[in-house]
Amino acid sequence: MELLPLPPFHHILMAMISVSLLLGIILLVAGFLRKRRGRVKKIPSDIYEISIELQRLAPNNPQVQELLKELSNYKYNPTAPEIPKELMKKAKQLFKKLAKE
Repeated sequence: MELLPLPPFHHILMAMISVSLLLGIILLVAGFLRKRRGRVKKIPSDIYEISIELQRLAPNNPQVQELLKELSNYKYNPTAPEIPKELMKKAKQLFKKLAKE
């Protein structure tokens, strides 16, 4: 069995292949980590879910505490009127703001 002769630039060729493979692996890992870190959660549409998420994001934020007090009138109360759209809009805006931070 005969071996094929290597070209005179085979050291440079092997080095370029090694560097490109290493760079590709690093870019894949960096992209995966960035995707996991930058994942934005979908905004909850339910009053219970949004209150839980707001408490998880910023439990000591005064804006969150004030909003939770306003939402408490509508939670766990079967005779409560329908939640005002402005209140839900305010809760969703606060969620977006806190999710970015």
